[in-house]
Amino acid sequence: MLLRAAEEGTICIGQASHAWLSGQLARAWTPEPALAPVWEELCLAAAQHDIGMALHDREPLLDPATGGPVGFTALPLGVHLALWDAAPAALETQSAWAALP
Repeated sequence: MLLRAAEEGTICIGQASHAWLSGQLARAWTPEPALAPVWEELCLAAAQHDIGMALHDREPLLDPATGGPVGFTALPLGVHLALWDAAPAALETQSAWAALP
């Protein structure tokens, strides 16, 4: 989860939303001719690059000091690695190429 301080509190942006935006930005570019055959898979990889975080963001770890969610940069290393390790399997059903770690 991405966390941003705001006047009214903390804005929480799920990693899947951030990844979706990344995919939209990728699709807005014109690919180099050499990348054309795999362009859609590259865009899918960009759009799904945080697929491993999606379920975690639904029930995030909470920061005992604030009561709010722990941002992705503050996740314990073991949690982060487990989420990243599981991600390719979640994406593989859409595209084996996009699921490459």
